[in-house]
Amino acid sequence: MTWALTFFLILTASSGQAQPPPGPPSAYSLNLEPNTNRFGNDYRNITMDVPDPDLCRTECEKDPKCRAFTYVKPGIQGPKARCWLKDRVPAASANSCCVSGVKTDQVAEPRREAAPVSGALSAEQRRLMSRFGYPDSFVIIFSKDDPSRPEKRMKYEIWRYYDKFTGFFFIDGRFAGTENLEKLPEGSIVPRYRPDSFHEGMKPEDLSALFRGISQSRVKVVPELLEEADVYSYEQILIGFQKNRLIYVESVPLIRGEVNE
Repeated sequence: MTWALTFFLILTASSGQAQPPPGPPSAYSLNLEPNTNRFGNDYRNITMDVPDPDLCRTECEKDPKCRAFTYVKPGIQGPKARCWLKDRVPAASANSCCVSGVKTDQVAEPRREAAPVSGALSAEQRRLMSRFGYPDSFVIIFSKDDPSRPEKRMKYEIWRYYDKFTGFFFIDGRFAGTENLEKLPEGSIVPRYRPDSFHEGMKPEDLSALFRGISQSRVKVVPELLEEADVYSYEQILIGFQKNRLIYVESVPLIRGEVNE
């Protein structure tokens, strides 16, 4: 096991409970219908601790029986939101109480995506961004982990969305699992950086524009795993270089209590 994979596993284990990766991509798509109720044909309902229609949509996506759903906002059918899964598609009616969606067959099976070029976002990452935007924080590790292909660098990533209570793992842009997160305390500050700003092969001088006017200091991070790396701390981000090449990026939220008043 290489240092990068070891480090990646330590990061994922320390921040939450890792979940297994999902099965093959669904041959269906679901679009949200704001201010829409689809009444009837219910076979299952879920009380939702987190009031998010995206989570209701996910429940429908992963259930083969589900053909449509309606998410009912908190305060309508009790203090918490409710998710109603439907085995047929009811008629739609305008109602501000709800958000609905219909599962529709895609025209063709999703094709397997080729691994993205370094620095680019994969199709799976773009789909995640279309729902949630850029992550609140992230980790990126580049490493030569395949002895049979010494020229190939693997890219490990963790994208963390604290308001969704979830982090997403990617290996070379492909989804590889999730972790559970706690929501950040009120008043915390998330970093302003984006994961697609960093790519394999970047050198310290390539980052000068990104960090213009921001002071830096050299730090030691997990020395047994990054002992040959030069790791620098900027404002809410750690950057690691090995032999003058970027190998490690971690953006860090400022937690309430750590923020200077």
